[in-house]
Amino acid sequence: MIRAMRSRLAFPVAITMVVATACGGGDSSTDETTSDDTVAAASDGSVGNGSEEDPNTAEGETINGLVVSLLSPELGLYAIDRATDDVRDLTMDGVEFTHRQQQPILVGDTVFMLTATTIEGQFSASNLGIGRVDLDTGVGTEIVQIGPERENDEDPDLIEFELIGGDATTIWVTREPFAMPDEATYLSFDSSTGDARDEFQPAPYEVTTESGGTCSGDVRNPIVLSDGTLVGVMGGWPATIDPASGEVEPLVTWCDFDTSIDLSDLIAPEELDAYTVTESGNPIPDDQALRILEVIDPTVSNGIFTEGGGSLWWVFSTNTAYTEGDESVSAHVGGIVEFDLATDAIINVWPLGDGTVNYSLGDDDGADLVSVSVLSQADLRFLDSRLWIMDWRENAPLRVLDPAAGALTSLEIERGDGVDFTTASLISSDPHSIWLEVSRSTITSEDGESRSALGIKSLDQFDPSANTFTSSIDVSSIIGF
Repeated sequence: MIRAMRSRLAFPVAITMVVATACGGGDSSTDETTSDDTVAAASDGSVGNGSEEDPNTAEGETINGLVVSLLSPELGLYAIDRATDDVRDLTMDGVEFTHRQQQPILVGDTVFMLTATTIEGQFSASNLGIGRVDLDTGVGTEIVQIGPERENDEDPDLIEFELIGGDATTIWVTREPFAMPDEATYLSFDSSTGDARDEFQPAPYEVTTESGGTCSGDVRNPIVLSDGTLVGVMGGWPATIDPASGEVEPLVTWCDFDTSIDLSDLIAPEELDAYTVTESGNPIPDDQALRILEVIDPTVSNGIFTEGGGSLWWVFSTNTAYTEGDESVSAHVGGIVEFDLATDAIINVWPLGDGTVNYSLGDDDGADLVSVSVLSQADLRFLDSRLWIMDWRENAPLRVLDPAAGALTSLEIERGDGVDFTTASLISSDPHSIWLEVSRSTITSEDGESRSALGIKSLDQFDPSANTFTSSIDVSSIIGF
């Protein structure tokens, strides 16, 4: 085994607690530096390279931890033991490397990932496929090839593939022309054999209301529920997709003004301040609270949601404004939604707290608003009966919502000496732990709104059972540069 460069974190975790009452029933611009650290030598003095003789590569061994794809000249797929941080290379016959921009996903006791193999005679054009690694055995297999990203190096027409999930028998991907999500094709395969199953494009959706108005929408950002149901976002709300017909069915009546959901259906005006951060720092005036509630829909921010405990979970995040004397004051309303899949209804909402937005004011008198940084994009995971939220913004904490206690906790990510800012994303392939890919960056030059920074990447583990960060592994110690 490779023992990765590892630091057991001795610093205390900074915690911020926000208590709320449940309602309604119950890669950044950072440049990565190279490092002098190299992969630790194996017991025989060799360095792991995934070859047949490599003692650090072990098929037939259970994986008790993370499966991660890292930028490497070889396959780039590694297993990391959650208890010891031991690292081993994983192998997959016939595959050159795994997809770098999409991390592996967990489906039951199997981890799936996109694979890539360079087309013969080309430099960068690759055929993509679907690979699987069985956590019980550690064996990796490419089960099917699904097509080229482009036909050759000169082809300007890039095709994007995304692995969106699966169930016990089926794995799903989408295929779409670059930056054209409305033209996505959905493809499913047998998760063991790779045999092709369904292929379709979602049918156009349009509805006419009783008042004669029409609404139309395209479904995006699909996920696969544990029972195999395909669910995407349409009009900001969840909708199911029939794999046989491609028909889209909204789970929420969002088109009709009289029956659509707004925040006034979920919380009372006196609760609004818990969900709101204002530019002035003052509370929302009582005479404007209801008006604001009635125009804010708690829709899925950036189309990202997740499943857990029989519900869908998402973050909503909306800019608004109110008047204070003769002035218009900017405000931001944000929260977390629990949507019950049995009843197709929102059953709980919680405020996101002060971290939902940061207002930057002018240097002179502090009165002029310069910029706004909003929590609008975040990775979500439901694990250990809690919702984990990793905000993509700089220096954001890992947030965790305990629905039973109605509490949102902020877990600060340690920066370290000489680090100016961190950014992080969730990797959700370990069944029992939370892992973050963290960039710790130092600003090297800054000129007005332009700046340069160098960063070092690490894999940080948070143990939900111990409720603490337990280790941080330097990525360069794994890949060797």
